[in-house]
Amino acid sequence: MFTRFDDLACEEAVWQQFGSMSQWELVDWTHDPRNVPEWEDPDGGSAIIPMQRILHSVGVEHVEEILEANETLKAIDRAFEAARAN
Repeated sequence: MFTRFDDLACEEAVWQQFGSMSQWELVDWTHDPRNVPEWEDPDGGSAIIPMQRILHSVGVEHVEEILEANETLKAIDRAFEAARAN
């Protein structure tokens, strides 16, 4: 479980690394496969990076189980949304 302190530490680390970059420097950085290997060039458009590819790229283990749990949670959310609508 993350705490507010963890959130602030993460924000500070991100700011330290990227805060001085312009928007185009950030674009170049995020589109460099050495930095973001899960990104693929969408030939001038945009494309959603699948969660599976992101998890594999950052070295997460048991990706399939995580994706299944995520789908279960989405189904639960949909059930609650449907119940609230009625």
